[in-house]
Amino acid sequence: QDATATAAETEATAQVLQDAIQQVEQENKTLSEAMEQLQAKAHQDNERLQEALNKAEKEAQSLRVNAASHQEDLQRIRTDRAASEKEVSKLKTKVSLLER
Repeated sequence: QDATATAAETEATAQVLQDAIQQVEQENKTLSEAMEQLQAKAHQDNERLQEALNKAEKEAQSLRVNAASHQEDLQRIRTDRAASEKEVSKLKTKVSLLER
């Protein structure tokens, strides 16, 4: 009778452990699937982030080129204005000399 009880207890314990193993395996499978989904989403997010970064870098480069062009235009206008002012000054001096 003790042997039968021990065998039954051993079988019940084995069944409890088998059930626990199946539950843990199912949880591991669920967690693995969730991890794979998160990794896929993170990969997609990283790709979108990289695309946005590339677009922003291209836009920044375009703005730098435009700014440099505007600076060149501004410098040319300043040089032209200085030359015009010098010419006006020369002409005023000539007019003043002629009026004497």
